[in-house]
Amino acid sequence: MRNFYAKNVFIKEDDMRNSKISISLICLVFGISMYLAAGAFADVQCVGPYEIDDYTIGLWHMNEGEGTTAVNATGDDYYDGYIEGNPLATWTTGRFENGIHIAHNGDNGINLGMLSENGPNYTFEMNFKWDYAYIGELGYLFSIPEEAFARAYLVDHGASPATYQFQYSVRKRDGVWTIITTPADNLLDNQWHHLAFTREWDGTNTAFKVYVDGVLKASGGYASGYWAPEDKGNVYIGSAGALNSMGGVVDEVRYSNIVRTSFQNDWGYQKGDVNKDCYVDFEDLAQMAAGWLDCTNPNDPACTEM
Repeated sequence: MRNFYAKNVFIKEDDMRNSKISISLICLVFGISMYLAAGAFADVQCVGPYEIDDYTIGLWHMNEGEGTTAVNATGDDYYDGYIEGNPLATWTTGRFENGIHIAHNGDNGINLGMLSENGPNYTFEMNFKWDYAYIGELGYLFSIPEEAFARAYLVDHGASPATYQFQYSVRKRDGVWTIITTPADNLLDNQWHHLAFTREWDGTNTAFKVYVDGVLKASGGYASGYWAPEDKGNVYIGSAGALNSMGGVVDEVRYSNIVRTSFQNDWGYQKGDVNKDCYVDFEDLAQMAAGWLDCTNPNDPACTEM
């Protein structure tokens, strides 16, 4: 360790480094505090029913409460959703007004039609609340036969709450399935979560991602196109005829022909809402400050939000 002497003041190099860090943190805290005080510091609930924009192909509020049809709010009844299978999914209380409950391990679900005919790029998102249970194979959350699916399974039922993982798979042009898996987490609880699955083809490469509550949880890609069968399959929430639906309540489903991200405010999250709790407050400030010195992970909210 080198020491420095100036005007009879003894200064250690570590002290100098720490002083610089402290000054930087003070500036960071002051800057974000001014940002919060300027109007972003507000207890405004950010999660709500989706709105229709130019990229919305289908939007299902699930508010009908009866019957076997979930109406497409865009007005295009070609993509109305139909409750199918055995036992039939049932109407229940949703996150916003009504929702639809899908029974675990049934062949039941909601048929949304041939949405994938609208191009290679999409965002498929929904609000979902699991039927909390220690079940190893939780089943399919959604499926597009021959093209893509998302499912979940138990990692450790000894944890409290238990930990689970998502698998999201898309099919490559050569017919091979490629899968990405989220980290083990306690995401599958009895609370509502916003889920989003994306696929993007730039003409050469294909990328696909999973977001939970606006936070990127897994991503993957490959250097080729996507599988595009001549006979497009329907998009199903739940299973597509097999006894492997994932149990829970679904509400506010949207299918878009672009790739959406939380940083474009597509899901209602405010820019400073680092922990994605729908409020911009000093908990976000603390998380920013804690992660500011260690931004090696580009997907860390404390880094990306800066």
